[in-house]
Amino acid sequence: MRVSIPPNKRHWVVVGVIVLLGILFYYFGLNANIQKIQRLQQEIIAARKEYDELKAVADKYEPLTVEYNALVREIELAKQQLPEEKHISDLLKNIELLAHHAGVRVIKFEPGALTPKGFYQELVINISLQGTYHQLGYFLDYISNLPRIVNVSLLKMNAVAGKDFTMAADLGLVTYVLAGGG
Repeated sequence: MRVSIPPNKRHWVVVGVIVLLGILFYYFGLNANIQKIQRLQQEIIAARKEYDELKAVADKYEPLTVEYNALVREIELAKQQLPEEKHISDLLKNIELLAHHAGVRVIKFEPGALTPKGFYQELVINISLQGTYHQLGYFLDYISNLPRIVNVSLLKMNAVAGKDFTMAADLGLVTYVLAGGG
């Protein structure tokens, strides 16, 4: 069966078919692609935002690494200045060695007990020494240059009777250790 369309209406049928094909193309082809393009543009915007955030973090990485390394060095220095209890014997040996190096004679060497002071503990070491004024000065200089904190809490100096230029010194050295260390 053949459908015959009158010649004066054929152009309307062709126009209708073209419009119908255009609607189908828009609905199934173009509209789907427009939605896909919009979705991809939103993904690009989200990816750029994430990139910017990650770049900001990456830009902070180098300075933070430098700062971190500096803080680690400061912590190591602080650990030398405020060591744990297990390092006290090393300090006592160093003090005796420094006295010998300065040329003073150790008469009395009396470490006290650790006294809790919060996050640290205090240790007083009472020492009696004999030597010349300059030798005692050298000893105190050596003590002040130790890597850990050692303070002189009291210092009494007297001339030794019968010995020229010899002095006796009684002093208390105060040092500190981390509480709970060792």
